[in-house]
Amino acid sequence: MFRPKALKKTNRDFCSRACKEAERVTSGRSRELHLRRKYGITVADYDAMLESQGGTCALCDATPETQRARYTTYFHVDHCHDTGRVRGLLCGEHNLLLGRFGDDPVLLRQAADYLERVT
Repeated sequence: MFRPKALKKTNRDFCSRACKEAERVTSGRSRELHLRRKYGITVADYDAMLESQGGTCALCDATPETQRARYTTYFHVDHCHDTGRVRGLLCGEHNLLLGRFGDDPVLLRQAADYLERVT
């Protein structure tokens, strides 16, 4: 895929894996930078959210170590894609679930109603 150099410099999504790895090695602050850049929070904010949730996913009792996800070191930061407001921390499965339902509470309620009807 063709990617103009101008876009590579202004849009971090186009940055190569090698570039991201080099940043991680040289800065030592990749997690802090990621949280600040993408969600506007610090590691301390993340840790405070996790503590306020009792160390578990906001929707289930999974801990970062017991979640059934590919990456288990941290929970995902759940946020509104329209406003950017951070809502909480979710295990990988529940973060994907909300995303696949388009963060639509009506659709999620319909899914819950369906499950209650058929079980």
